[in-house]
Amino acid sequence: MNRLIKILFLAANPKDTSQLRLDEEMRGIDQALRQSEFRDKFDLKQQWAVRVADLQSHLLRHKPDIVHFSGHGSLSSEVILEDNDGNSKPIPSHALSQLFFVLKDNIQCVVLNACYSKEQAQAIAQHINCVIGMSKAIGDSAAINFSVAFYQALGFGRDVRTAFDLGCLQINLESLNEQDTPKLIALKSNPKKIAFVKEVEVENIKNAAVTRILREAIRAVPAVKYALGIAGIISALAIVVSFQIDFRVAILGTIIMLILMVVLVIFARLTVITQSYFVVPAIVLTWFCLLITISTATLLFSSVFFQNPLNLEHWLNGNSNSSFNGTVLLDEKPIGGAEVKILEIEKSRLTNEFGKFEITIAENDLRENYTFVVSYNEVDTTVIVSSADRKDLYFDLKTSKKSISGIILDYDNHKISGVELSISGTSEKTYSNSSGLFFLEIKDRTATRLELIASKMGYKTKQFFIIVPDSNVKILLEKTQ
Repeated sequence: MNRLIKILFLAANPKDTSQLRLDEEMRGIDQALRQSEFRDKFDLKQQWAVRVADLQSHLLRHKPDIVHFSGHGSLSSEVILEDNDGNSKPIPSHALSQLFFVLKDNIQCVVLNACYSKEQAQAIAQHINCVIGMSKAIGDSAAINFSVAFYQALGFGRDVRTAFDLGCLQINLESLNEQDTPKLIALKSNPKKIAFVKEVEVENIKNAAVTRILREAIRAVPAVKYALGIAGIISALAIVVSFQIDFRVAILGTIIMLILMVVLVIFARLTVITQSYFVVPAIVLTWFCLLITISTATLLFSSVFFQNPLNLEHWLNGNSNSSFNGTVLLDEKPIGGAEVKILEIEKSRLTNEFGKFEITIAENDLRENYTFVVSYNEVDTTVIVSSADRKDLYFDLKTSKKSISGIILDYDNHKISGVELSISGTSEKTYSNSSGLFFLEIKDRTATRLELIASKMGYKTKQFFIIVPDSNVKILLEKTQ
């Protein structure tokens, strides 16, 4: 049911009858519907001082879903309207029943909020799904409390049976002792299954509010639909791909684009609902946000697919410069003095005594992959490294020949260069470099234990035995007096 649910309130209080608080009842029903969840689905129409001659025209003109009569009823179960002079005019039960048979149209429920109207309700129930009548006289307060609670429940999407029960309960809560007076008669259908706002429609109403706002925003600024479409498609593609770089890029990109798209729709909507002197600023803000949305989507796309103009993964780390760091191993042992070089930017570093290195990359040298050449004497390797894997790298050099390497220090822990290191009984020797590091290849592959001699002018010569291979030899030399 996409149309409004019409409630026709018919009131009659002839001048020769006691005064009823019909206006208070009408005001209570109107307020209950206005404060309900689905107030926009109900259209309350009211007709006062209803005469017999007016009854047919009101039903024909309004085509209501619910007819509510409020007024007097006779002991013979006749609803009392007014004649042309404003005096009482009872309507026979069979005549009113026949009227609802002919003009039932959309009518699903009839409420006769009048004394002694139960028999009349039973007659009307032959043609209408749900009819409510009063089994005896009912006071003004009870009648008003019942009506207000009944329509309040309908306004919150409850079925007719539940709404009726809540109306009777409200009478009881007010301690009026008339909760058994109203009677619900349903001969043609189950009142538990009659709800004027169905569950599917409830969901549609909530969704319609969102789509209505979007539709009005697009009508105000037509370019919004193109911006949302471009931003949505580009962002979706970029976000999916960005998971391969860093999940933070995808999450951050999703949040930013959703916020921008929502703000864009809000600004566009403001151009419709704001007062005239706010319209121009709202339009300016809408176009500004539109440009920002498209620019951000384009930036996200180019950054992910082309790494230009911004490396998002690098940007997330918050540094203006990136760096690679790691360890170089020789036969699974850290090696000092190994050269680590990045070919693309022609930068190199030597590992320290613990095999550690770090190479800083300027922002304009950022790229997706780098070629590393790691060498130590005649042993080298080439490795392609992704920029996403730049931390804690490991390069393990393998050599088929046995060797010894390490560092030479004095007793003050100063590095000594130019120290001759030789293997006793052979011509094999090497010298420590400016960092005190040395490397000596052993030609005898069967050797497992060798005697080394370390000598330099100004230092006492040192002879000692080591187990080979060993890449972490530390030699201490004592200065001569």
